[in-house]
Amino acid sequence: KQQKIEDQERENEELKYYLYYEDDNESDATVIGMTYQSDPMFFYRFVASLRATGYSGNIIIGVEQDNLPHDLLAYLHNQSVTLHNLTPLQCTFQSAKERQKCYAPYPA
Repeated sequence: KQQKIEDQERENEELKYYLYYEDDNESDATVIGMTYQSDPMFFYRFVASLRATGYSGNIIIGVEQDNLPHDLLAYLHNQSVTLHNLTPLQCTFQSAKERQKCYAPYPA
């Protein structure tokens, strides 16, 4: 019986945690992503997975390329996605790998 009481108390504590962080009004929430991929499927999957859960907040995606296909741009616009163009720069820190990318405003 004591174990059952302890299990119930632990479950109640966990429930408090989840209820504390639950937000029913996510229209003012923001999800930010970043990609250097040009594969349109990445964008469709990322955005569709958020919208399929009922997420109605802001989506911002940083992209390296501004030559995305017109149909993809139309889809992102219809889904209220904001694109932010990223400017690639040479990484200058000592531990940077050869093909590693940094983006402006990266300090030179």
